[in-house]
Amino acid sequence: MKSNVSVVASICFLLGAGVALADGDNTILAKTGGSYDARAADQDRCAEIVQRAPEADLPAPEHPLAYPVVTGGGVAGSFFALEMIKAAELAKARAAGEEYCMHNLGYVAVPLTPDEAASYNKASHEAWERNFLAGDLGGRIKALNIPAVPPLPAYRDEPMVYGGLKIDAATLALTAPTNDGLGTIVTAKASRARTAVLVTPIATADGAVRVAADAGTVFHQVDHRYQREPLLRAQTATWCGPVRQISNGVEAKDFFCFTARDDGYEVFRPSGQPWYAGPYTDGLMLPHYIEPIRLEERAADDLGPLDLTIDVVDVHLHWVDLAAYVTQDGKTSEVWAGRYNFNSRGETNVQLWNQRLTIARATEHGSHLKLAMTQDGNGLSWRDEDRDTIARP
Repeated sequence: MKSNVSVVASICFLLGAGVALADGDNTILAKTGGSYDARAADQDRCAEIVQRAPEADLPAPEHPLAYPVVTGGGVAGSFFALEMIKAAELAKARAAGEEYCMHNLGYVAVPLTPDEAASYNKASHEAWERNFLAGDLGGRIKALNIPAVPPLPAYRDEPMVYGGLKIDAATLALTAPTNDGLGTIVTAKASRARTAVLVTPIATADGAVRVAADAGTVFHQVDHRYQREPLLRAQTATWCGPVRQISNGVEAKDFFCFTARDDGYEVFRPSGQPWYAGPYTDGLMLPHYIEPIRLEERAADDLGPLDLTIDVVDVHLHWVDLAAYVTQDGKTSEVWAGRYNFNSRGETNVQLWNQRLTIARATEHGSHLKLAMTQDGNGLSWRDEDRDTIARP
């Protein structure tokens, strides 16, 4: 039986099954057109998603606990204290994951009037909530004036597409690495899966650095997030394109990415190239842009084919580090990177949709590799296959 009341300190979207206390206000989790049973089903769905998700896929705590130096209790006491802290952090991450999931499903915290809160406390909680959620809450939710901007075209799962790249399965081929086991081991051809034309000009106004883009600018979609579950990701994809960077009256060509959030568009300069942006590492991040952005998708891209490679970055006795890159005209952008652990036989598998790449150590030190590509892939990619890997941003 779910708890009906929970105390939450400083979150905007609440997961409690009933009324929760947030910043001193009684609130109830609801969405337009929802119902008690539908919300319960969504909560169960989000809880299952979070329990099934790898820890690395869960949202990072906003203020993670520091691991203190334990001065008493000996080795056993120190280990126990650290394990307790890790368990607490995992519980926080799972709670945040459920909140994020429910938010992605459209739920918000609707404040109750003092009379409603008083009647809730006197009545059967379930009966009260069923009656409340059966009403028309659209007006009350709209009156909250939750900051919102038009979403950008959302991420979607497509065959042979990863992160905005469409891979030509027929061109996947093995190539020999160098003698030390490093370098390219797979080659293929790829193209940008989705591109769009900017309809409304972009002109940021805040901060020492501003960016501007004219109507007609071509943007491309990327998604370098490693979460396998879409409800644990932001629901709008990231779109990137060439812009003019303006600082102290000086303009320069650059490229930036935009992702819709609740309070505007996140604006950042990624790694990579203007024709295909790589993951965000330590690039410039600007204040949120709050003017509407409209993109109209194109039926086909005119950039042309890109060269895709999967490289061995490092080899260890117990694992191998891989990275994928796309190249055009001698310029390269990183697409993905991950660590694969060798099993007891010194092997690991990488799923490439309809093909499977097997990597095996050829020496006990792992300095040489044996490679095989077979036509028995399970349809998954390196992001969403069920494997023991450590994704690197």
